[in-house]
Amino acid sequence: AQGSHPIGHVSRRAPAWKRAAVRAINAPLKQVFAISEYTRGALVALDVLPADRFEVLYDAIQPPPLAGAGEMGTRFRQRFEIPPERELVTQVSWIITEKGIPQLLDAAKIVLRERPGAHFAIVGNGAGETEYRQRADSLGIAKSVTWTGLIENPMEHGVYAAADVFCLASQWQEAFGWVLAEAMAFEKPAVATAVGGIPEVIEDGVTGLLVTPPHDPTALATQLLRLLADAGLRRRMGIAGRKRVEAKFNLE
Repeated sequence: AQGSHPIGHVSRRAPAWKRAAVRAINAPLKQVFAISEYTRGALVALDVLPADRFEVLYDAIQPPPLAGAGEMGTRFRQRFEIPPERELVTQVSWIITEKGIPQLLDAAKIVLRERPGAHFAIVGNGAGETEYRQRADSLGIAKSVTWTGLIENPMEHGVYAAADVFCLASQWQEAFGWVLAEAMAFEKPAVATAVGGIPEVIEDGVTGLLVTPPHDPTALATQLLRLLADAGLRRRMGIAGRKRVEAKFNLE
């Protein structure tokens, strides 16, 4: 169950007969896997199957070999003309409001005021790209924000390897947050909003930093600045993140 709706989804506000019909349709399902505890709770709340038929099976990735990651990151930076000395914050997501692009750009302005050598890469595409490019320009940070467009396999193209800090500023309830596991597999510390299943992926203060409240750009900037200012902390969290992926989110 990738999102919060199982087969035969129906609102809890639906008439009793309709909910009963959906339960009947779903009845043959002996077990449903949810990709996080958050998702399991959302499914149970829909009351379309007995709660004991839902079980958590976390999303997973194949942890990549780290040999050669430095070269991959260098190639990514060269491709998009991001200087090697820049402290790079990267987000991989759709370019839509729900992924927190406005909050990330507002946070970027705060970060750049204190650390003008920082740089932001937003990897992905989406309906809001033109609007948010204009927003970056109006904030006066356009030269410090790179929009890469869609990169179909960011793991293979150095997206994570190039980053100093990974960010996911989601405003909606992420079912899991797959890109966080990918970034952690490359030993990158993550800063992400504490929504949905994200707190199950990031161990706050160990593999990354959670942001609350999620809609506050200042809170996001504070956590980003904390990591950008401390290379040792980034390294420790990065190593811990890789170990967490290998232990909990490993495809094998």
